[in-house]
Amino acid sequence: MGNFRIDFLEDVGAVRVVTEGRQGPAEHAVWVREGLAEASRHGCRKFIVDHRRMELDFAFMDIYEWPRQLKAMGVEAGMRAAIVIAATDPKTPDYRFFADVAFNQGLPLMRLFNDYDPALDWLRAG
Repeated sequence: MGNFRIDFLEDVGAVRVVTEGRQGPAEHAVWVREGLAEASRHGCRKFIVDHRRMELDFAFMDIYEWPRQLKAMGVEAGMRAAIVIAATDPKTPDYRFFADVAFNQGLPLMRLFNDYDPALDWLRAG
């Protein structure tokens, strides 16, 4: 079972979610909803999701369906999400597949990064 931490980065105007442990769709849904609520409180549409210490536990079909689930939870096309994963993460192809499916399903502003600082720079720029 994974866990997470959510806070707001004033200098970037973004909600930060840091995840740890093994996480599947049920665990993701909890922090997605809480992250969206935090964004609503701050009137922001930017997110940085740090998965460098998380083990992704999604089946292929879970990944394919996840963008639809995100939209049902309230993620919108105009939101920007920088997703940071470890450069050595064995699930990197799964993350890339997710990003492609998300783009094709109308969530174009999700981008993968292997380094935290470039992810923040991308959020600042947009």
